[in-house]
Amino acid sequence: MVMMAPFQCSRADAMCSACQQRIITGGWRPEDTRAWRDPVQTMTCEACLSGLYRLADRHGPVLSFGTYLGISDRQRAELTAVHEAAHAVVGEALGAQMTEAVIRNDEMDLSGSPTIRGGTVDWDHSNGIPLATWSTMAMAGVSSEIAWQRRNGLHTQTYLVDAAWQAAFDTASILGSADRTTRPADEVIANGLNLANKIVGEDWDHIAAVADELGRTRRMDRAAVLAAMERARPSRPMATPAPAVPAPRSSPSLPTSSGGSSMSGIDEIRGVLARAVEMTEQAQHALAEAARAVDGARQAVAQVAQSSSRDEVQQVLAQYGVTGDAVHTAGGQLAVSADQIRTYAAQL
Repeated sequence: MVMMAPFQCSRADAMCSACQQRIITGGWRPEDTRAWRDPVQTMTCEACLSGLYRLADRHGPVLSFGTYLGISDRQRAELTAVHEAAHAVVGEALGAQMTEAVIRNDEMDLSGSPTIRGGTVDWDHSNGIPLATWSTMAMAGVSSEIAWQRRNGLHTQTYLVDAAWQAAFDTASILGSADRTTRPADEVIANGLNLANKIVGEDWDHIAAVADELGRTRRMDRAAVLAAMERARPSRPMATPAPAVPAPRSSPSLPTSSGGSSMSGIDEIRGVLARAVEMTEQAQHALAEAARAVDGARQAVAQVAQSSSRDEVQQVLAQYGVTGDAVHTAGGQLAVSADQIRTYAAQL
């Protein structure tokens, strides 16, 4: 009996463009894992299923899905170290405290599928970690992989899908936390990714320094991570981050409507903080509207750009992209602030 060898390919080879874009921007979700575990039985996207059948017709019925096909073992190891280092560096930048980063090669359940995980970063949860902070440091993994792709000339649609798959455990951890709140999961992930992109860009030198040492030692505690960051050339001025969960030593003194500073009642302080959260959320909604308007304008200009090669049109498109990224980043920063205020109020 002759056994047919499996043909190794990327999931993106069969995935439709709509699902690719959804996963790249919104993360690899548990339902995606379940769909690709046994696609003939569980795939709900007809376009992706047709893509699978086309692959099977071309290469045989036995398909094996992998990630980052075509890169070297050295690059794969470097990428894993960068992913875990980004979790550690971004979390520390936001005030969380990691305890240990480890390069692993073990199997863990992911939505009912045994899946290899490349590494982990453990955290001190004794004071709690706000959801917005958690989503940002979780999405730092996929953000750093995309940054690594750009720096190595490997920024392709297929590898973007692979990066989302590599971060499936991270996305699942955000969804598990978001389920216990009223915040829409899509919003939590989008805000986390936008702020992660900003911090990864600013702190790349620190991420690279931690990744280099983690790749060699395969295990780093917090002291080693901070020391590696200190030795690196600062990507931006280093400052001691504010604690993720402020713990006041005494009742704070806040200005009253008359301009004094006599507020001391806990309920009154919580009322002020609740109003601050409400105003922050209003600002978030305004930024979300602004982001949609910018994207609409960009799409309108893009239609013209298809029939125009003028430099001015291309410059406008590029500026819309920069502006949109800035608006999304600002929304993510406001989400972190609102979560920290809520946590602070709950601790009073």
